[in-house]
Amino acid sequence: MNIESTKISTNHKEVGIKLLSEVQEISYTLRIYQIMLNETDCTYHIVQELEAFNLESREELDDLWIIYFILAFRHVAAFASSS
Repeated sequence: MNIESTKISTNHKEVGIKLLSEVQEISYTLRIYQIMLNETDCTYHIVQELEAFNLESREELDDLWIIYFILAFRHVAAFASSS
């Protein structure tokens, strides 16, 4: 898997999202994960997969990942604010 992007909330440093991609035969998969800070070892760990998208080309992945990233980050940031 390739890391496409990682974003940590500026308001809640303990949460964020990570986008990973992988090539599977002739398609690309983009996976969006929620990550949380583990205070014991001061590293972020994947908590849950939020979404997964199958795309036909790398160009499609490059065009769309930022949209998915923004939407997922808003979801995680809203969740952290309500906790």
